Amino acid sequence: MAFSTLLLAGSLTALSGLASAQETPSSFPAAAWFGGAGGSFTSVDLTQTLDGFSSPTQVTQNGTLVATGIAGGPTEPFRSSENRLAPEAQVGYFEQFAASSWLWGFKLIYQYEGVHTANREIVPQVGQFTPVGGSTDSFTGHFVVGSSETRVKHQLTLFPFFGHAFGNGFIYGGGGPMLLDVETDINNAIGFADINGVHSSITGAPVSFADTEWVWGGGVQVGLVCFLDASWFVDFNYTYARTQQFSHTFSAPFSNSFVLSGDTFTTSGVANLAVGDTLTSQSASISLNKAF
Repeated sequence: MAFSTLLLAGSLTALSGLASAQETPSSFPAAAWFGGAGGSFTSVDLTQTLDGFSSPTQVTQNGTLVATGIAGGPTEPFRSSENRLAPEAQVGYFEQFAASSWLWGFKLIYQYEGVHTANREIVPQVGQFTPVGGSTDSFTGHFVVGSSETRVKHQLTLFPFFGHAFGNGFIYGGGGPMLLDVETDINNAIGFADINGVHSSITGAPVSFADTEWVWGGGVQVGLVCFLDASWFVDFNYTYARTQQFSHTFSAPFSNSFVLSGDTFTTSGVANLAVGDTLTSQSASISLNKAF
């Protein structure tokens, strides 16, 4: 975050110096709609937490209830990042203030991120179980996630901006809201417990979950526009954006049986998995645009 702040401040300082050095009449339209396409080098960082917990679980021995229990416990945040080239398109409008080299405008940007992160998780847990007619005791365990996957597909940003014109272009800076299309997949999750020295699968067969949603965030952008002629221009910019933390809670019933010392034990209940994600992206973009 500190690096991004320094980069943003340095970019604005450098671009302001360029504009001050070139206070000449602008050679592009005083107001215009525009549209264009290009690409960006994008870095996306994911911070994720997984918290597995169960509702009260029943344990039967040969069909007779012998104990109940619960388990849970958050894990340390998992972090990953991915860098890639992404196509983008934008439309917008700009207009110079009357008798001034200052201008205002806005742009709507679409970017196909195509980012995919995956991680295998082993999450520690602690719990309590209470035998029928007995006292409560504690146990340890863990749940295994075969893969926790996050896919970032589509990104939409709306950036109002202010700028300063010079000879054949202008510098600008702005910020606004962002929408991300994010898919979360949890594959092959299983819960285990160590009770009285016995390591057992509590939830049985692996379960998988999936969810897709549009997530809100916000960002800032600084850029430089250079006109090639009266209508065509190249837009160079840097963007920093971040989502709010978004969460999913997945639930699935389970029932699992195993034989121990000739007796059949069955565990049944509901397994829950809370997933919290925060996404941060930085991108450097270039696009070719036409003013109308």
